[in-house]
Amino acid sequence: MFVRQQAKKLGLPSIEDPHAISNVPLIEIKEKLPEVFSKEELFLEQIFDSDAKNYHAWSHKIWLVERYCLWNEDAHMDFVDKMLDQDPRNNSVWSYRYFIKMGRVRSSALKAGRSMAEQWKENALGLVEGECMYVLLVRLRDNYDNEAAWAYLRGFLATSEKEAEESLTTNAKRWNMAELGGVTAILDTWEQDLIDFQTSTATNVDPEMLMRVECLSKNRFYFHT
Repeated sequence: MFVRQQAKKLGLPSIEDPHAISNVPLIEIKEKLPEVFSKEELFLEQIFDSDAKNYHAWSHKIWLVERYCLWNEDAHMDFVDKMLDQDPRNNSVWSYRYFIKMGRVRSSALKAGRSMAEQWKENALGLVEGECMYVLLVRLRDNYDNEAAWAYLRGFLATSEKEAEESLTTNAKRWNMAELGGVTAILDTWEQDLIDFQTSTATNVDPEMLMRVECLSKNRFYFHT
């Protein structure tokens, strides 16, 4: 509400005129409202400190980014990492990360005069690889039983070229796993660990490997054709 009121005073579009914001240069918004946005972020941060899953606060944060085209702010990922360090299972944070990442693709598509599907096919490979590696090597290594992280990973992956192609007409675009060598290599290694564990008679199993194979066993269905 505070941002909306200040934007209106300065003659900038707000939620009452959502399409007009595209005609206002982002630099103009930042120059006129830097302190306003800083105060709003501080306000939201205080809410999340007391309730990290506050639906209304997340809705407002998403509105703020979307209405004022703040997709490329560096602080987004720092904020996400901080929140996930506090609670790696917070689905609201994972959803916000997905919202920012996909919003950046959409924003780039608009600037390039392309459809979202075209932008995704031509430029999203690096994004998908990076996000999958982030989950596999950073978040799941901290806790292999993190269902929120597994769900985020699955959200980017298709198990066939057909599934990937069909996803282009939806809001949940995915990438064919066969084209993600680094990602499949890690999952294949974990799969082999699972096979070795299931066929082993050893009793001194590494606890980390045990946790990993048990979690992969629950989630492996999503990564097979």
